[in-house]
Amino acid sequence: MLAPKRALTASIVAASLVALAACTPKAGGACKAEGKEFCESKSAGLVCSGAKWEAIKCKGPKGCAPAGDGECDQSVADDGDRCGLETDHACSADKKFVVACKNKKWTKVSACPGPAGCERVDKDVKCDNSVAAAGDACVVEKDYACTADKKSTVVCKGGKFEAGTPCKGPKGCAVSPGKVHCDDSVADLGDPCEKKGDGDKYACATDAKSALKCDGGKFVLQEKCKGKDTCKVLPEGVGCGG
Repeated sequence: MLAPKRALTASIVAASLVALAACTPKAGGACKAEGKEFCESKSAGLVCSGAKWEAIKCKGPKGCAPAGDGECDQSVADDGDRCGLETDHACSADKKFVVACKNKKWTKVSACPGPAGCERVDKDVKCDNSVAAAGDACVVEKDYACTADKKSTVVCKGGKFEAGTPCKGPKGCAVSPGKVHCDDSVADLGDPCEKKGDGDKYACATDAKSALKCDGGKFVLQEKCKGKDTCKVLPEGVGCGG
């Protein structure tokens, strides 16, 4: 009488395993709950997107944590990786870029070449782009940075850093918290320049033989120094003197 009972138990177990396998999500399979995630391993998972399960990588420090059906940590991602939440932002694995979820793929949106690189704190992404080069991607319009050689600024325009103003003064281009300082107290005729506020901006020529004035976005001749006089940068201003 025991043999049939054992056979029945084995059949029930086998049927349960088949049902469990059928319920396990697979990439490309159908799903209903948009945005729902499922963990396949510590570093890989699936997300329900467009009624289909799609594979995603979980490069963040928490990996893919089985919390309910799973939660994939995508606080770290690389350009081209699949993503689950549109408009979400993350840091690249090398901490040199901010990436954003666009059209289901992580895409580079800003370079972070500054010493602090890219860092994600809770849901916020912090990007140190205080040092950048012309052509680097950027997000904040009219944001300024110093070039790596500290000789000029670059400015964010239309999603990319463009050449700004030369910083030929002794202090060069320097960064302090929240600000970029360009020492353009020394310049060459025709160098680009920017005035702050309504005041005038002056500089000494690099050969110290003339004083220059910022006019129309570039330095023009203000006066030539006579005789042995040279142009000096003083606390009270710029001018020719002995």
